Amino acid sequence: MKKLLIIVASLALSLSSFAAKVLPPEVKGRVTDTDGKPIAGVVVSDGIQVVLTDAEGKYCFPRIPEAYYVFISIPSEYEIPIRQGQPVFFKKLEDRPAYNFVLKPLKGGPEKDFNLFLMADPQCQWIWHVKRLRQEGIADIKAYARKCKGPDYAITLGDIAYSEGYRNTNYLLPVIRSEFEAGKVFMSLAVSAFLMTSVDTATRLARFTWQELFTGPQGRTRPPNPFTSPISNMYLATGIVVALVALLLLGNPEAAKNLWNVFASANQLLAGLTLFTASLWLYKNRKAWWVTLFPMLFMLAVSSAGLWL
Repeated sequence: MKKLLIIVASLALSLSSFAAKVLPPEVKGRVTDTDGKPIAGVVVSDGIQVVLTDAEGKYCFPRIPEAYYVFISIPSEYEIPIRQGQPVFFKKLEDRPAYNFVLKPLKGGPEKDFNLFLMADPQCQWIWHVKRLRQEGIADIKAYARKCKGPDYAITLGDIAYSEGYRNTNYLLPVIRSEFEAGKVFMSLAVSAFLMTSVDTATRLARFTWQELFTGPQGRTRPPNPFTSPISNMYLATGIVVALVALLLLGNPEAAKNLWNVFASANQLLAGLTLFTASLWLYKNRKAWWVTLFPMLFMLAVSSAGLWL
């Protein structure tokens, strides 16, 4: 049984290591209204290229490695689609044949006047910070919005959740988003916030790892010399790890597209290996090893499949 567990885990890890995606060469789709009628002249972009939909509402442009999303500029006579408190005007570029958008016409026609609120850096670190955001920040915006005429829109800017060192509070984003949903229309750029806070956390962890290569207990250099002291400097260490990552991505543009998938899969593979170790211990001590074996197989299967899908 022990050999079987080792073979299964090794096979799952091997499959995930050489998983690769063959992506479509083009980004294409249609923009229509809720009745299925095509909408011509809609601006569609991947952040680098910009095209307009034709008379049939269709668009198409080459797919490039530097692009991760396709989004549209919503015409003034259509509603902004909202899901979970954020605007749905974009789609993540994945392995799919088309990226279609459906827009609902505004009942009163194009909006000529509206109110735009900007909320910068909520930086919610704890659940009571979210409570203060609801009772103070959002409450003030709602109170002022009731005094204004016309439809209300709002955008969150900067860091929505708190991040420092090994700790981040991205798990609060769904809670914060639910608070934003309470408003009439509240656009939350939570996707951008997640990306920024994740990059910030990853950079700090990489810097900590680099510094630990040249420091001893309690941060003392090991041993102190003209080389290890400067290279473990906080700013220089950050620059080195960022340069190494940039070299990796710029040297192979395809790596950038798979970086997030590899990051997520590696995270869950660690959980699978932990369950694998627990299964071996339980089997060796003649205990219920299957209690952790099946969750291990599930974690390894999902992590490996994540690199393929």
